[in-house]
Amino acid sequence: MPLLERDGLGVVDQSLGHPDLPIYRVSITFLWGHLKSLVYAPPVDSDEDLFARISVAAARVRELPGIFESVRQSLHRRCQACIAVGGRNFEQLL
Repeated sequence: MPLLERDGLGVVDQSLGHPDLPIYRVSITFLWGHLKSLVYAPPVDSDEDLFARISVAAARVRELPGIFESVRQSLHRRCQACIAVGGRNFEQLL
């Protein structure tokens, strides 16, 4: 279940997945980080402004060609690397 947390900048962030699942979190972190960069680039002035920016940013991310397939492939590669080393550190293999 998603949890709302404050990140280092005081921005409300959504924490997805369990902290013991770093492979899953990498994909979610990439998408959420990109969305946040689009939404919070200039300071947000109001709730309405925030809502509008989130809607526009989500549409922009959705329109990126192959973004979700790329994330799926990256997650698959990470899972395979993790399995290959028996759950130990595998980042150097990617």
